[in-house]
Amino acid sequence: MSKLRKKHIKKRGRLFRVIMVIIALLAAANFFFVVVFSGFAMFVFQTINQFMDDLPRIEDFSPAEAALTSKIYAADGTLIATFHGEQNRELVTLEQIPRNLVNAVLAIEDERFYQHRGFDMEGIIRSLIINVVSGDVEQGATTITQGYIKNVYMPEEKYEITYERKIKEIVLSYQLEQIYSKDEILEMYLNTVYLGEGAYGVQAAANIYFNKDVEYLNISECAMIAGLLQTYLHSP
Repeated sequence: MSKLRKKHIKKRGRLFRVIMVIIALLAAANFFFVVVFSGFAMFVFQTINQFMDDLPRIEDFSPAEAALTSKIYAADGTLIATFHGEQNRELVTLEQIPRNLVNAVLAIEDERFYQHRGFDMEGIIRSLIINVVSGDVEQGATTITQGYIKNVYMPEEKYEITYERKIKEIVLSYQLEQIYSKDEILEMYLNTVYLGEGAYGVQAAANIYFNKDVEYLNISECAMIAGLLQTYLHSP
C-alpha cells in the first residue's frame, strides 16, 4: 500500500473519530437538556399546582356586615329621626340611580366594566409596567368588581399595597362574576362605596351633600358624586 493511501486512510480515521466525538457530545448535551428541562417543567408544574391550591375561594370569605340607616316616621308620614350605625348607608336599586351617575362612575372608575371578567388585563399590564419602572407598587388597576371585593370581602386588607392582595382581589373578583351579573355587581358597588362625610353608597351621599334622594340628582350633582370617587377611593 502506498504511503499516500495510508496517509489518506489515517486522515479518514481521524475524521471519523472527530465526528463520533461530536455526535457523542451532542447526544450528551441533548440528554442533559432533556433531564434539566424535565426537572424544570416538573418544578413549574408543582409550583403552579401549589399556587392554584393556595388561591382564595370566595365561599371562604364572609362579606362585612353593612349597617343600614333606620328612619322613624310619624303617623302622617313626617320624618322624625334618622339613626345609623358606624356606616351611614341606604340601599337603592340600580334603576333608582340616574343613568348620568352610572355613566360617570363607569367613565371614571372602570370604562371596560362590561367587557372584562372581573379584572382588566390591559390595566394590569399597564400598571405592572409602571410599578416595575418605579420599583414599587404604585398602581393596582382596580376594577369596579375588585373595588367591591376590597370594600366588602377584604376590608381589613383594604390599604395593604402588596401583589399578594392584588392577586386575591383578582381571583375573588373573577369568582364573584361567575355568581352575579354585571348589573348586580354595579348595584352592590354603588351601595357600598365610601363617598366621604360618613356616606357609604350613592343614596347616603345624595342625602348628605344635596339633601335629596339619589334618583333626583341632576347632571352636575351626579358628576360631583362620581368625582368623589377620585378623592376617597384611590388607594391601589
